[in-house]
Amino acid sequence: MNHECAGGCAMCRDETSTTLPRVIPLSEVRVGDTVRVEWTEDDVTPSRTGVVAGIDGDGTLRSPSCRAIGPYTLRQLAGRTVVRADLIVYLLDRPAPTLPTEPGSMIVDATIRGIEGRTAILNDCGIWNTPRNVRGHRSHSPEHITAWTPARIVADGEPVTR
Repeated sequence: MNHECAGGCAMCRDETSTTLPRVIPLSEVRVGDTVRVEWTEDDVTPSRTGVVAGIDGDGTLRSPSCRAIGPYTLRQLAGRTVVRADLIVYLLDRPAPTLPTEPGSMIVDATIRGIEGRTAILNDCGIWNTPRNVRGHRSHSPEHITAWTPARIVADGEPVTR
């Protein structure tokens, strides 16, 4: 049976920085994120919300229609190009990657409950288990896993690459 609850069980109660919405640096925005960008303009705080479909070389976030989500991130200041210091980026949603569903599947370099570099194995009940506690838990639902790499089985003597 898969784990299903409304977030009230001990497995799902987690007071970490993974709670949304939250402020994140512009450098942490990923394609697929839903964000709200706020900035200051003449004593007014405009904002724009959208799904990030692309990120320009200067950091400007683009929607699926190529419209900028917020102002351009670079501005001219005293003859120099600088990143705007008045940008505030709120992460509203970050779709989780599609995790393997076959019991016995293993993931590595996983971010679980906000902690990076963890390994987990999927049990027969659809719960991911870690060999060590992560924020006091060894069992984790897919919602707790925000990044991962599938494990690769290698034969003896085969070089291990990531």
